[in-house]
Amino acid sequence: MRFFITLILCLCIAQEALSQTETIKTRFVWEGGTALNYKVTDNWSFNTSIGKRSVWSTVETNSNEEFEGELAFLEFDHFATYRFNPSTRGSLGYKYRWRDPSEGFGEYEHRITQQLAHTHFKEIIRLVSRLRLEQRIRNESFAMRYRYRLSADLPLSGETLDAREFYLVGSNEILFEAVDVEEDTWESRTSGSIGYLFNPDLKLEMSLTYRLENFTGSTEDFLFINTGVFINLN
Repeated sequence: MRFFITLILCLCIAQEALSQTETIKTRFVWEGGTALNYKVTDNWSFNTSIGKRSVWSTVETNSNEEFEGELAFLEFDHFATYRFNPSTRGSLGYKYRWRDPSEGFGEYEHRITQQLAHTHFKEIIRLVSRLRLEQRIRNESFAMRYRYRLSADLPLSGETLDAREFYLVGSNEILFEAVDVEEDTWESRTSGSIGYLFNPDLKLEMSLTYRLENFTGSTEDFLFINTGVFINLN
């Protein structure tokens, strides 16, 4: 008799567990970072930054709804930049990204970057064209990434940006990624930012970025919130 009662209780618990279906909906992604810039000569400069990404989702079950955040990665970047002239700069960079740090050792990612940027002005608006090539190495995959970004920024007060003033930045980037173990993908990233210049050596930016991933196939879209602190050491 005791065996049958135990069996019935176990079946009831199993049925209840199976009925608790779980749905995870990603609400937004938050990326934050701090960057240090420093000049070595009039033409050479270096940039070092650290950052992280967390994914915030709504987890829904039959009985309740919870809002949860999960750390997606931590990363370290270092760039060396050479100024060819006042308008054109070339950079070589390296990124190390520790993915899924909550899952024990997680996964690693290395990126080697070559970049060329050209700046020109149209009245008070500064336009920057950036061409970037990346070689991305993960645990078991290699990808070539081709990126082009056009951005524009302007001060909100007057014709030049001075200390203790706000400014706006808008950009759009197209990315093509060729992966050796997956299908090639296209991606679009549209961003709008507002920044505040405390002084020539310190500024703060906050932005919203809308990403369309794999927009030639099974498209997924994400909203990113970005915050950054930029410090000049010279």
